[in-house]
Amino acid sequence: MARTTILVLLLVVLAAALAVASGSSGLRGFVSKRAASGRSHWRPLTPEETRQWVSTKRAAVDADEEQLPLIKAYVALKENAAGLRTVQESIEASSDPARPDRYGRHLEWEELNALVAPSEDDVAQVTQWLERAGVEHWEVMASRSWVRIAASAEALEALVKCRVRAYTPRKDSTKSERIVIQRCEEEVYEIPRHLDHIVDFVTPIVGFPRPNGKKAQYTAHSGAPLDQPNVTPTLLRKLYNITTPVASQGVNNTQAVFETEDSYSNADLQAFFQEYVPQMAGQRVKKTLGNLPNDPTDPDTEASLDIQYIMAIGAFAPSYSYNYNDEDGDEIKVFFDWVNDLANDPKPPLVHSVSYGEYGGDYPMDEVMRVSNEWMKLGSRGLTVLVASGDDGVGCNDWCTSFEFPYPSSPWITLVGATQVHQNSGVFSEIGSTFSTGGFSNDFGIPSWQASYVSYYLNNCPNLPASSYYNRSGRGLPDIAAAGENVQVFVGGSVEPVAGTSCSAPIIAGIVSLWNGMRLQAGKPSLGFINPFLYKSASYASAYYDVTSGNNADGCCPGFNAYKGWDPVTGLGTPNFDFLTKLVKELP
Repeated sequence: MARTTILVLLLVVLAAALAVASGSSGLRGFVSKRAASGRSHWRPLTPEETRQWVSTKRAAVDADEEQLPLIKAYVALKENAAGLRTVQESIEASSDPARPDRYGRHLEWEELNALVAPSEDDVAQVTQWLERAGVEHWEVMASRSWVRIAASAEALEALVKCRVRAYTPRKDSTKSERIVIQRCEEEVYEIPRHLDHIVDFVTPIVGFPRPNGKKAQYTAHSGAPLDQPNVTPTLLRKLYNITTPVASQGVNNTQAVFETEDSYSNADLQAFFQEYVPQMAGQRVKKTLGNLPNDPTDPDTEASLDIQYIMAIGAFAPSYSYNYNDEDGDEIKVFFDWVNDLANDPKPPLVHSVSYGEYGGDYPMDEVMRVSNEWMKLGSRGLTVLVASGDDGVGCNDWCTSFEFPYPSSPWITLVGATQVHQNSGVFSEIGSTFSTGGFSNDFGIPSWQASYVSYYLNNCPNLPASSYYNRSGRGLPDIAAAGENVQVFVGGSVEPVAGTSCSAPIIAGIVSLWNGMRLQAGKPSLGFINPFLYKSASYASAYYDVTSGNNADGCCPGFNAYKGWDPVTGLGTPNFDFLTKLVKELP
């Protein structure tokens, strides 16, 4: 036998061996989708968390008996990499006050989709894959970047080659109905090799959400100190120098809040207006969007807080609520629901307040980056997304050895911390709230607009926690702060004092809406992504009320100290609206 023939045979045998070793069956085999981007697909659950999820049975076998619902998931298609780079360049230029030639020149919806959308052929290959597996329902999103599916356990097993089991929490204190989630038994799933360059991931089909972890909000204890005043819209206008009259700006300005299974009551809203902002009596939420209707008969503190304060501060801007079913506590899937609704809407609201989150370590890196890209795309269209930083201080881990960095920590959103307001002899002061989550991201590096501020803090603030606790090279958060304790909210016909960064986010969102209204009146575009403007403005001493007292220690972990300039408790500080408004009006 010729040497050439022997060599060819050896190569064929070697290729077959490699295919077997990799779990594939040749060119038309399957590819593992386990540890994306170098990080374990899911943060290992602590022993306590592991015990809280119990495998009840094989879902595909017992689906008829149990009448398990179809599994709702997303297939994320890979977007055009060159197009994403163009989008990033666009948002960086259109949000930079030092670029008057580009500032405010946001991308149009059609323009953005043309840059990043997968090809129609890619979409067709994915839908053929779904059809062959017997997936019962699917919907291609208008952006073509996502396919929303609803599949039986049998169909999902055929689709991604895993064994699906039903799981339930051992005990659940947050929901009245029994939770059942269906997940791949293994920490791995597979997709056909010929789709590897098309499909980014399928979610949520592996791992478990952290039990009972979601909202950045809690109700304060009664009996605030005598020098801690009730925080109301009237006090906030004094505190932050909001001199703009409470009046309609007569422009198509819009704002919204994001909720998961939380409702508000219009009766509470009207009582709130009558008590604190009588000029707005009769104003209503325009519409509840998302996949869950509002239930005014069962109002929640969170939704009531968000709606009342974004509307009171963002005076007369048409307001919307996005409410989503959080069936299994998987917050990132709810974010996917929400960002897809915004991505599919040619004209979504301009400002969004979000008071929900978890920890970055809980989620696969590819999914964390994908949500961040979605927020980048929203910002490139002129939308502003403000997110409560969280209510766990530095977020100490169970072993007191490091900080559990918060999720989300994307550089394309504005993270809002909380302060405690004091009043002595008619003079207001603020300190950083102990619960105000802040620190440094493990997912994202320091963006250019905050680099000098983070560096100054790390090099000058005394008594920092040991560097082993946190990532000194990570994006710092929060970006800005507002009052977050003893905030007065109408819920179920009575007033509740509420505390949390959930209070702070809608306050800042309402302020951004006021600025958008001024710009729209002047024939200018919305602000969109505001972080570069916020940090650029900090070069003026009068732009913020600098909060230099406070510490966000959590349990057995030391916290960061508030400090002059930016710090990981209150960000840049709280806004001097009147001064910042002058800077807003100078923007192109």
